[in-house]
Amino acid sequence: IQNEVINIFEDIKNGNSLYASIKHFFPNASNFHLSLITTGENSGKLEKALKLISEMINENRTRRSELISTLTYPLILFVSMLSLLYFILEFALPRMLNVMDLSSNLPFPTTVLIISGDFLPIIIITFFYSILFFLVLLVLKNRFVFFQNFIDKILLDIPLIKQIIILSSRRILLQGYTIGLSGGLNLPEVSFLVMNSMSNLQIKKNMQLLINKIEEGQRFSLAIEETKLLNPQQIASLKIADETDRIKENFELIKDQFELKLSMTIKTIVKVIEPIILIFFGAFILLLALGIILPVLNTTSMI
Repeated sequence: IQNEVINIFEDIKNGNSLYASIKHFFPNASNFHLSLITTGENSGKLEKALKLISEMINENRTRRSELISTLTYPLILFVSMLSLLYFILEFALPRMLNVMDLSSNLPFPTTVLIISGDFLPIIIITFFYSILFFLVLLVLKNRFVFFQNFIDKILLDIPLIKQIIILSSRRILLQGYTIGLSGGLNLPEVSFLVMNSMSNLQIKKNMQLLINKIEEGQRFSLAIEETKLLNPQQIASLKIADETDRIKENFELIKDQFELKLSMTIKTIVKVIEPIILIFFGAFILLLALGIILPVLNTTSMI
């Protein structure tokens, strides 16, 4: 990166703009960031534009780190639990049952354990294969447009995944409009950049309809309502802002509220999931212990 920055420095000394230099030496740079730089250069507010870009990058990095750190432990716990259950049911349990007398009346925990051993390993291995298949689809999605259209439609038909996509797109939209309007871009320009920031093609189409309606003269609050990316409270707030011509300030308020609520929701869900996983795992271990120990005790008492 140091060499590229030196090249940008020399390029600017030769009379090129910062926008053109960064786009030349960093071709994968965000179009959103580049547009803010262009606006800053044209309006003489480059320092403000760079500060907004820096804040946007830092905020995304902070949120990403927070999300990863919050979800890492429950995910590791869940995967470890499933892996251990699969090993016990598929390999350890059959060997234990071979030394037991299964012809007599078995205790209830042992019966449940035997029944679980017939179908639970299949469910667990199917779950892992489904994850692997989903990851392969994501790789294909990023490489082929046909797969991207196909997968995006499927994902929006799955309720839980659809909700996650909507929340992610809502965050991109709120952050994009807040930073873009603060950087001096107008609504059509910001809408176009937000559309290009969306990863789901179906949502991109909704954003394109939004841009078309703005260009036709429709009020922004009515046009963005039809994208179905914002909840009713956020739409109502934008309608008031549209009437009072305070859309920029309103987006800042909505974004801050959304970020706070999203962070609290994720932490609450994780706090609920962790004990549920531990309780389920503990109950299964208890069932496993009783299913093995009770037949041994019955045999010993008969002797």
